[in-house]
Amino acid sequence: MYSYLTMKKYFITFAIGIVILVLGIFLWSKKQTSVGKTTIGLSCDRGYEMTATYDTPDQKGILTRLLLTVYKDGNTHIYEMTPAMSASGSRFATRDQIYTFWEHQGEFTFAIRDTNEAVCREMVK
Repeated sequence: MYSYLTMKKYFITFAIGIVILVLGIFLWSKKQTSVGKTTIGLSCDRGYEMTATYDTPDQKGILTRLLLTVYKDGNTHIYEMTPAMSASGSRFATRDQIYTFWEHQGEFTFAIRDTNEAVCREMVK
C-alpha cells in the first residue's frame, strides 16, 4: 500500500502532465490556424510530381515562404524556400540557393544548381 505522500506526489505529477498536455495542444492548434496556407498539385515532365504549399501573404501582399514537396522515382524531398530575386514571375530558393522554384505565366520550373530539372503545370482540379 502506498503512503499518503507517495500518492500525493503521483497526483501532482499527473496533474502537471495534464496541464502541460492541454497547453501544448492549445498552442499547437493556434499555430496551425494562425497562418493560412494554399497548396497546389503540379504535374511535371521528366517523371516529377510536386506540391507547392504557400503561406498566406503578409500584410504587404508578399509570399514569405514556400514548402515544395518533390516526388520522383519513389523518393520524396521537401524543400523550404523563401522569395528570391526574379526579373519576372515569382521565384523561391532554398537558403543555400541550390534549389529554386520559379512560376511565370502558369508554368512552374524546378531547378537544381541553376539547371532546369522539371517544368510543371498545375493539376486540373
